[in-house]
Amino acid sequence: MQNVFESSVPATTDELSLPLTHLDSAEQARALEAALSHVAGVSQVKVSAEEATVSVTFATKRTNREKIEAAIRDAGHELKSSESKVELKIGGMTCSGCSNGVQKALRETPGTITANVNLLSERAYVAFDPDRVNRESLITSVENAGYTAAVLRANEAPKANDDLEREFQDARRRLIVAWALTGPVAVLMLLHMTHIWM
Repeated sequence: MQNVFESSVPATTDELSLPLTHLDSAEQARALEAALSHVAGVSQVKVSAEEATVSVTFATKRTNREKIEAAIRDAGHELKSSESKVELKIGGMTCSGCSNGVQKALRETPGTITANVNLLSERAYVAFDPDRVNRESLITSVENAGYTAAVLRANEAPKANDDLEREFQDARRRLIVAWALTGPVAVLMLLHMTHIWM
């Protein structure tokens, strides 16, 4: 039995644009589009073979990003692993129409994965493909929509495993040196405090 209240309230939707590692043909794009259109809650799918991206509009109560990504992998495609995030301070918004306009401008910027704008905090939270767009381009999109934007926080794409391993080895080496220098001093202090040495 369906809840009458739920059927009278419009479903909340979200948009997602995910970069793929590759998409070889228009036929593959159509097959992926068909596979994603069968995911519960997905209302619109657009696959671009030229840009190797998948844009999905979905009902947030019925599905989520993880399920959509799983459906893409089940269809035999791989997603790009590099994703950067930025939090922007947006100026000039006075109503929900303003925040919707900023959100639309950000989502229509090629390379944007997700964009959500909060009117009350005057912030935009954007995940994007750093190979296709940068923070400056996102700010330009907001400014072209008639608002101001500044970077508050940014998380760059994760580093390659070699860089992470090198950083881990450096941190480990520093820890060993710190213990080697601190250990003898701690022992001398302990002996002095307990009056064993004197």
